Amino acid sequence: IFSSFFFAKLVQQGLSQQDRLADALKWTQTQKVDIFSKDFVFIPICEKLHWTLAVICFPGAEQTQLQGTERQLPCILHLNSIRSTHRSLGTILRTYLQREGDVRHKASKGGRHFESPEAMPLYYPRCPQQKNEWDCGIFVLEFLERMCGAGEDEHSQPEPTLEVGGCC
Repeated sequence: IFSSFFFAKLVQQGLSQQDRLADALKWTQTQKVDIFSKDFVFIPICEKLHWTLAVICFPGAEQTQLQGTERQLPCILHLNSIRSTHRSLGTILRTYLQREGDVRHKASKGGRHFESPEAMPLYYPRCPQQKNEWDCGIFVLEFLERMCGAGEDEHSQPEPTLEVGGCC
């Protein structure tokens, strides 16, 4: 799970794209995190006082990779409890992944390299919607719990899962 300041660095006004990317790359380099070895990367986003969650799924997987009996589909999910879209989110995160891949590839000859931004589609899954203007943060926490499988109890009723809807 990235800090909520991470995305703010990627879209910070007054800096060139190169400077914004350099600032964002410091987060993973300082923590020595190889995001391409993770199954999911969670990025909380707060813009205009509204919280949403971006999830980068299988950033290191080739197009569609089989892992045992499961298929790994590299993609970006944007979970938003008010059903709006963030048109530039895919471009922003793909650009970051490309740069992160370039830096990792140079730093380690065996490192994974993010080669095809087009292979990382952005989806807007259908998810629970808030009925007021202030519960967005609670919904982000709920989305995280559902994605991580937290709180599962063998005696509890199964809750509806997140469904993948439109793509951009």
